[in-house]
Amino acid sequence: MALNHPQDGKPEEAHWEFLGVVRKFDMEEKLDQPLPELYTTHGTFGHTFHHAYPEEAEDDFLKQLKEQRAMGVMVNDVWSAQAGQVACLAQYCGFRDAQELTAYVDMIVPDIVHEAAFIASNPAQVNNKILSAEERFSLKFIKDNRFYDLGGPNWKGRVDQYGFSEKFVKPKPIDLIRSYQKQPEVREFVNYIVEYCPQPTFVPVRKWHLLKVHKQTFKHKAFELSPEAFVLSHAVQVLLFASQDFRPHRVYSRDSAKYEHRFPTPEFIGGGRKKVVAGLFSMEDLHRAILLFYYLVRRRKQDNWVGMVPEDNDLNFPGYHEPDTGTAGHFL
Repeated sequence: MALNHPQDGKPEEAHWEFLGVVRKFDMEEKLDQPLPELYTTHGTFGHTFHHAYPEEAEDDFLKQLKEQRAMGVMVNDVWSAQAGQVACLAQYCGFRDAQELTAYVDMIVPDIVHEAAFIASNPAQVNNKILSAEERFSLKFIKDNRFYDLGGPNWKGRVDQYGFSEKFVKPKPIDLIRSYQKQPEVREFVNYIVEYCPQPTFVPVRKWHLLKVHKQTFKHKAFELSPEAFVLSHAVQVLLFASQDFRPHRVYSRDSAKYEHRFPTPEFIGGGRKKVVAGLFSMEDLHRAILLFYYLVRRRKQDNWVGMVPEDNDLNFPGYHEPDTGTAGHFL
């Protein structure tokens, strides 16, 4: 199978099945271009501290910031589900610059969440294409999910694990944080993933996994994905498995003795540090992982994305709220 360039393929093919870029190049012998420099020069990653350049916040923006802070997200910025402001996002996540962030999102994040990112991108047709691709290329880093009964409650027979609702609407990052904090059924499910997931696993969590539903309700709505639990269940896997370097034969593990993990973020980077996500990660890091997931989705929906880096604009990193000092870190 010849490898389509993102600008040449059909819209649903341009994402290269959301697989990691280096893996895709390695798998395709007929590709007529070398691996772009972005990926040859970024194979090992670290954490970089960035100085804050705060600005005064307007009232509406400050209201959103205050809600984030109350939930443990201390960054003085608010992102949409588009995960824009790439230069600022890179600084927030502790990358050196937009190039390093983009290489990481193209190479490592897909190893962990490529199936989920495919679904979140609203492909033209959702079916078993990814699974067949996995068998074709003998990829081993996504395993069958064993966390729940695929058939659902009071259901005779099986349900196609790709039989989702027609459209997936990505919740805003702040809505996801709010859902984890204020919806016990979502938090319990996500915590279960954090506590027991042994390796990167596609988790198509549906509404019936979170709610007690009647048979009639199940027929109409319960088969639909739960957007909040779906994104959160894969964001926490970025926290569990993401590495600090790319290795083509890596077996991803939650065991930090096997390789250096990206998360938890070191304290010197800043932000909320209280480990409230299943007792292992901060809400700040959960927010970072959500944005990495969303940036991957955004990247693969663009034209000519392979090797392309968004212009590193002049946006200054706004820093973090510092509750211990009574400052807004420095928004007032």
